[in-house]
Amino acid sequence: MIVCLMTTAPPEKRHAKNPSAEQFILFRRLASMPKAAEEMLQSIESASGVSQSDLRYRLAGPGFGVLRPQKSGPALTDCLTEMGAFGMPAMVVKKTGPYDVKLPPQAKRVCLTEKSIEFQTAEEEPILLVDNSTRLLVIVTDLSGQAVKQLLTTIAYTSQLQDFPFEEVLKKLSMAQGAALLYDMQKNPAQGVFIDSGAFTFLGLNDALTPSASQNFRVMIDAAMRLARTSATDHYFGISALPGAKPDWGGSAMTLHRRLAVYAHYMLGACRKGLFQTPPAASRDSEKSEGAPAPDSEAHDEKRKHADNEFHGLEPPPSVEEKSWLHSLLGGSVEEALGGLVGILAIFFFVAAGIEGFAGHPRLWQTIVGITITIGGGGLFCYALTLLYYKRMVENTPTSKVRSLSMGITELSGRTRPYYDLRTAHTLTRCVFYECRYYRYKRTQDGNSWQLTRTVTSGKLPFFLEDDTGQVLINPKGAYYSITRASQTMRGRLIPSLAIKLEDPNLRVTEDLIPIGAKIYILGSAHLQRQGKRHRERLTDRLRAVKKDASRMAQYDQNGDGHIDTQEWDAARADMERQVYAESLAADRHPGETVVVEKPRFGFLPFIVADSEEGLLKKLALRSWLFLGFGVVALACGIGILL
Repeated sequence: MIVCLMTTAPPEKRHAKNPSAEQFILFRRLASMPKAAEEMLQSIESASGVSQSDLRYRLAGPGFGVLRPQKSGPALTDCLTEMGAFGMPAMVVKKTGPYDVKLPPQAKRVCLTEKSIEFQTAEEEPILLVDNSTRLLVIVTDLSGQAVKQLLTTIAYTSQLQDFPFEEVLKKLSMAQGAALLYDMQKNPAQGVFIDSGAFTFLGLNDALTPSASQNFRVMIDAAMRLARTSATDHYFGISALPGAKPDWGGSAMTLHRRLAVYAHYMLGACRKGLFQTPPAASRDSEKSEGAPAPDSEAHDEKRKHADNEFHGLEPPPSVEEKSWLHSLLGGSVEEALGGLVGILAIFFFVAAGIEGFAGHPRLWQTIVGITITIGGGGLFCYALTLLYYKRMVENTPTSKVRSLSMGITELSGRTRPYYDLRTAHTLTRCVFYECRYYRYKRTQDGNSWQLTRTVTSGKLPFFLEDDTGQVLINPKGAYYSITRASQTMRGRLIPSLAIKLEDPNLRVTEDLIPIGAKIYILGSAHLQRQGKRHRERLTDRLRAVKKDASRMAQYDQNGDGHIDTQEWDAARADMERQVYAESLAADRHPGETVVVEKPRFGFLPFIVADSEEGLLKKLALRSWLFLGFGVVALACGIGILL
């Protein structure tokens, strides 16, 4: 699909030579890169001449992307064909300048009815009518640039994908200086209208009118989308780096309007060519034969649909809360607690060594050193015994299937499945755990080296363990991790939402993660976790709802004095309690219960997440004997110093 857009030279260059306009490919990006993307990258690289490293960061993300092929002529058509085969509808366009297109007429008023919404001039002359026959294209933005700048700043500092639902984006944009472009794509050429919320009268919304101008703007856009036959939305002006459409937020309003007109011109062409249709996930079988079905066959589409639905409906992970060092020490695993204890003793040892008062009291200094070494040796000895105890439990606990696991200490083996839509902080790779470390190359007088600047971690969040019989929820808080983590290192800064990789040779990022589908071994305590609210909680919620409802409160006002006294409230409480009890009996079941494997609640029972049982036994045996030897030596040295 090739679209040629006619352009004219700017007034000041009208007599100069008019070279052929620069061509580029406008395409709808993938929601995420497929797991096996090598074939896709090789095919598109062969057709476009763009390297795979650049393609990897340009093809995925929200909105539209730009690809500048190194080849021309028939190769452009081949590139479009390859991109379309992998779920990225694309078109070839020519770069459009700010003098080539203009915004549609600006509306000042609106008239909303049950079946249509009409946008009018200040003299109430109609510009655009939206009803059930309209194929609507909606482009919303913020003319002040504040909302877009905040979004770009958040992306640059956190490297997180900021692709919110349109309702949330519309709310953010309307809180600043919201503006919109509406086009009726049913007509040829498309009929459009430009709306600036700062120069608009919302009185025509009638009963839907609110005291807030930003809310009126949202009500108007929602009404137009509801009344239209179909609607497509876009809010990436200022985010998508399209040629000639980069806004200058500090410039004049006329310049900003020209840039917006260029962006809208691109979006109109994209809408005409079907680029606003939701693209299927990009995946293609790596093994093909001459008799194999085509990638767009029904079986292949079903497979891609299943891959998309795997993460559909997952909630985003909760933010990692900052906790005190004492809470982290006591709430972690035994290994973490021992490490914290050794760290505290080490700090005490060095602080004590720096006190000049101890220089004149050698026996006191000798006693402190002896006690410190003895306590450290005792801790190592106890930890070695704990590891031996863990090793014995791993050997004596039989491995169960998820379907037949018993309550209490249980041993499971399977693969990780997501509970949250968790992604790594830098490359947005889906996983169940990650730790991202940022290094900066610094030059000092002592030499050059990579220095750790910050660390971002997901924390130990819940995930599912799945085998051939089912899946069970794992709450790894406080678990002893003995699992090999996948690692990926890259240079520079990646902004996935913009599909941009910023070259910075002095920045290095390393991500350690447990990917989805990793094979793991679990030894922990399984028990039932009640879901839903108890009888008392449901009664409290019901009484709270009655208090907020004046009409329901009036039903219990027996004397009609307008106030609820103690006896009347007791009657209301008894009535609500009977209703809640009746509902519980009608349900004929207890609140839902879910099996959860987590840290045992009593004693030093183990909770371990490892790669496999065999590898875990080897690590436990090696560590237990090493810590046992070091502990005995430290105890002997400490007692010798004290004696």
